[in-house]
Amino acid sequence: MGSRKDPCQCRVSHIHRWSFKGIAQEKVLRVFILPSVSESCILKNNTHTGPVRALDFNSLQTNLLSSGAVNGEIYIWDLKDPSKPYSPGTRSSKLDDVTALAWNARVPHVLATSSSSGYTVVWDLRGKKEVVALAYGGGAGTTGAGSGAALAVGGRRGMSDVAWHPDNVS
Repeated sequence: MGSRKDPCQCRVSHIHRWSFKGIAQEKVLRVFILPSVSESCILKNNTHTGPVRALDFNSLQTNLLSSGAVNGEIYIWDLKDPSKPYSPGTRSSKLDDVTALAWNARVPHVLATSSSSGYTVVWDLRGKKEVVALAYGGGAGTTGAGSGAALAVGGRRGMSDVAWHPDNVS
């Protein structure tokens, strides 16, 4: 879906099938209820230290929003009290820039995150820990993150998205 600018000159992109929009510019995260972006801000926070790259709402606990940013930063926002975001656990050494997040559609406390490092990490929010890290090693990949990285045979490519199987919990 295309992007447009809000009155604050931030990039707006549709982030959920419900009536929400998210804005991530620099390290400020803003979430709005549509249709009126200018009058419906429900969250504005600069907890992230760098650009926010991914957002996902929990379909089972609709008050929960996850956000992912550079350097493996992941926060969970309870929209009932958005002033206190929390981390799903100790920052994973496997993650670089978070590229996508996906809540499990059947288990409300399980979140998957993908990264430019080629890893996907699954989190158990009840245990506040990383459960498993999956590596994609298919074909040639980059030897490092960032622009201008060289290709290496057998290296890892960054993951651009993550999704759960619709009928299988794991």
